[in-house]
Amino acid sequence: MTQRIEVLRFESSVDDDWDRFVDGHPYGLLCHTSAWRHALERSFEHIEARFLVLRGDTGASIRAALPLFRVRSRLTGRRLVSIPFATLCDPLVRSREELRALLDAALALSAGERCAYVRVRTFRAGPLFDPCRMARTDDNLCHQLMLDQPPDRLMSCFHRSCVRQPIRRALNSGLRAVEVETPDQFRACFSLYLNTRRRLGLPVQPLRFFRHLWAELAPVGGFQLLMAEYDQRPVSCLLLFRYKDRVSAEFEAYDDAYIPLSPNHFLFWHAIRSACENGYRVFDFGRTSAANEGLLAFKRRWGTEEAPLSEFFAPAEAAPKPGSWPATWEYRLAQTVIRHCPAAAARSLGGFCYHHLG
Repeated sequence: MTQRIEVLRFESSVDDDWDRFVDGHPYGLLCHTSAWRHALERSFEHIEARFLVLRGDTGASIRAALPLFRVRSRLTGRRLVSIPFATLCDPLVRSREELRALLDAALALSAGERCAYVRVRTFRAGPLFDPCRMARTDDNLCHQLMLDQPPDRLMSCFHRSCVRQPIRRALNSGLRAVEVETPDQFRACFSLYLNTRRRLGLPVQPLRFFRHLWAELAPVGGFQLLMAEYDQRPVSCLLLFRYKDRVSAEFEAYDDAYIPLSPNHFLFWHAIRSACENGYRVFDFGRTSAANEGLLAFKRRWGTEEAPLSEFFAPAEAAPKPGSWPATWEYRLAQTVIRHCPAAAARSLGGFCYHHLG
């Protein structure tokens, strides 16, 4: 069978065809959808889509695809990434042959656009890659809770003192779960997020990115923001993405003065129960660095299944050394600056950093 590869040109009718393809593909995830692309391109002017699609005979529908984004930065260079800021991601292929054809096209596109390298994130497609062709890193892990039992039976699999007891304490504390629906509630959650990132010494993603995600994904049920209130005061929030049979916890934030109430456990349990009741099959705790032992321990205590999130780089020298980034002096310096600067400065610094990331 003849086949051809093209760079997808986007318009409303193409978006509809693309989303039908993603919805029907076994590897299709929320980050593959046109809504995610819209949110990225409207939030970050240095990021632009370059989706490669493989078709069969002339006029045939999409058979396979590699969603790529060109990321341009004077500080971090120009590269092709699949997909920026995605927790879980995969090439949308079903065979090594499809992947090989798309990677050939990606390397040719990279050379034509003078990119330094190609970076492809994977979740389930890792075994399809040729280990001699691209360098592989396994610096991140994902943790999934399979929702194959009623909520109360799921809870019996949680760590007794580190998860079950905090959940019960939270349920008796007077906390109330609220789904965020108004701009004021949204701003309150962003304030919690900003202060949490400052405490952790992490750059703050721009508010506009969250607003665009909300605008693009909420109308199709893909975005849910939960907030825990205590005495009508927001004390914790949890951002969830929903697509197909999966609910993914993407960001959590909290007021550390209320940690004794266990508001984070409260929201996670509320989200897990809701996911079960609404027929979802997987609750995803998100991407975690293999070097972050504290967060890994937190996620493992919920009875999760753990799997590596492999990334592939071409040329091979573009791949970071395993575990190198958190140990660098630049990373430690950035953490110190963020922790000690005022909120407004942390927000501006985050905007600067994310103008060069992706």
